[in-house]
Amino acid sequence: MGELERIRHGVSEAGKARRETWPPVSDGPFAPGSQLVLLGVDPTLQAQHDTGRAIMHTAGRLRVAIPMDMQWAQRVGQLREIQTLIGFGREDRWDTLATVLDVRSPEGEPPELIVKLGAIYVHNQLLIEEEGAVPGLEVAVKELDRLQSGIVVAHSTPKPEALLPLLFKILETHHWRAFRDLYDEGASLSDKKVAFEQFRRAWDAARGEVTFEGYDEPAQLVNDATEGTVVRTRLQRGGEKGEKLSRPIKWIKRGAGWRLAGGLM
Repeated sequence: MGELERIRHGVSEAGKARRETWPPVSDGPFAPGSQLVLLGVDPTLQAQHDTGRAIMHTAGRLRVAIPMDMQWAQRVGQLREIQTLIGFGREDRWDTLATVLDVRSPEGEPPELIVKLGAIYVHNQLLIEEEGAVPGLEVAVKELDRLQSGIVVAHSTPKPEALLPLLFKILETHHWRAFRDLYDEGASLSDKKVAFEQFRRAWDAARGEVTFEGYDEPAQLVNDATEGTVVRTRLQRGGEKGEKLSRPIKWIKRGAGWRLAGGLM
């Protein structure tokens, strides 16, 4: 097990241990203020509800609505950030510890619970408490800081190719924070996360064997670049089936240096 895998494993085991302290799954009866455990919540099953937009879930005969309010957005945003930081993929399902806000029993229809999202457990990844604490995260961040120490994004670079060793080190150590800083500030955080995940998958598929092939643009354009000039470095790497792939990465001139601007690895 490599260092990154060991760090992730520590967070996963801490989350699993905390999950085991939750109360057992119950089918009720429920009243406002009571807690319940929901298994296999799909956060993509969203619909309009009279409480606003909500995640809709079915638990036995119960219908459950989890309003997607500001607190929900903050919690899920924190979850996504930690997944990116540690290197976990996007999950399919959650287990959640929820608090009942309202119980509705429409005539002739299954009961419906309106609940407040509490702790979220992502299987084989992590657990995030209602107040935002993540078991095992503090230790993991310290170990990541040690692994990633000395990696600094330069603000002055003559050509994009000078940043490639830095980019490779960032990918080798899964340094999301440095990748975020290396990427052009004009890109959204979401775009940066998507790019980081693709670059990291490519790096793993190539087992770190990535080489610089050259530029797609004339040398004169690279040498005489001014603010906002975009150029492409072309890299060669191995694919998952052993094939050789050639991929362009875009860079944009910013001040005395360059910043990552997209492309594929």
